[in-house]
Parts: sequence; structure tokens; C-alpha cells
Amino acid sequence: MSPNSIHESMHEISGYEKRIRDEHGHQPSVDDQVALFPFLVWLELTNRDNALTVGPIREHVEEYGIDLNHNVNTTLGNLHDLGLLARYYPDAGNDAIIVSERLDDVVFESWEEVTLRDQQALIEHIHEQEEQLTAWADGGVVPLRRILAVEFDVPPEEVEDHLHTGTIDEQREKLNEAINVVEAHEEVDSRDSYGRVEWLHKGYRYWVPSEVLSGGVVEG
Repeated sequence: MSPNSIHESMHEISGYEKRIRDEHGHQPSVDDQVALFPFLVWLELTNRDNALTVGPIREHVEEYGIDLNHNVNTTLGNLHDLGLLARYYPDAGNDAIIVSERLDDVVFESWEEVTLRDQQALIEHIHEQEEQLTAWADGGVVPLRRILAVEFDVPPEEVEDHLHTGTIDEQREKLNEAINVVEAHEEVDSRDSYGRVEWLHKGYRYWVPSEVLSGGVVEG
């Protein structure tokens, strides 16, 4: 069976595509989630012993030409959040990496610079949308500033200050939270000029448990 043919058969087995689209339809990576999940089954990552880390999964994706528009880390994390994947970290300690979603790469030494750069790109998105709304006089579009103000519980005019407040790691967390809000809002389009900056356990191993193949989800 080829990766191109697994999609239809898996749909018949578990209705996984409907589940992904129903619950993650607001996420920009939803099509990637639909494409990656059956590919993981095709790779036989269907038990803990066969679980793989992000690196080998990315290599298989590239080898077989699976067309993803978002990075593998993000897509795996979304599938895990949905309960379609299980993962474990077998080693003790704080063995982690920091990854830029925009660059799809590890950014150990430059993560602070990347965080500030993406933070500024998000703020520019806010300003550019405001300029467009003023030009269009379109009252039907929800301003990004208002969405973030509600999320952070601050006055709209203080959104930039809020994003800039705190340690660089606190600003990184606010950037990630803001992007989550943008992506969850159907009336606002996110941009590829900014992305999350996240600490990840590089040893996480992912697999598709048997309960998922029979139509269930992973709890916790």
C-alpha cells in the first residue's frame, strides 16, 4: 500500500479525517494533520516499540514526498493535542531543544533574537490590519488588536506594551499565546512572517495507539 492510498482506507476504519476537521478545522495546519496521520499508520508506528522521534519522522516525510505546508513538530503536536497520537519521553533530565516554527529549525543561540523578531512581525500585522480596515471602512472584520486585548485582558491600546512586558521568556510565551489566538479565530488570517518559539523535548517519541485505530482517542 502506498502513502497516497492509505488516506481512503483509514477514513473507512476510524473516520479520522472528520475528527481532525471537526475539532481542528480552525488551525492552518489542518490539511497537514489529515495528510500526516495516515502516513504514520502506513509507517507502522502503531505501537510503543516502533515509536519515532521528530527527526526520523521528518526524514520519512521528505523521502516519500508527503507535502506538508507546516513543520512536522507543529503537526505532530496538533495530532497529539487532539488525542490521535501518544508520545513518551524515555530519558530523564532536561534534554530539550528550542525550535522556531517560522524557521522550522532549532534556534539555541538565537532564540531571543528570533522571539523579538517574530514579536515585531506580529505587531506589524496588527498595525497593517488597522490601516486596511481604516481604508476599507469595513465594520464586519474583527480587529486583531481587539481579539488580543480580550485574550490578555488589557485595554486595546496596551496590547503592544503587554507583548513587550516581562522577561524574554515571558515575552516568548505571550507571542505563542497570541499566535494560538490568531489561528483559532476564523475571521483573522495568520501570517508566515511570525511563528511560535517553543521548548520541545527532543526525545519525544510518537506513535498511533490501538485505541485510536479502533475509533477512540488517547486520554491525557
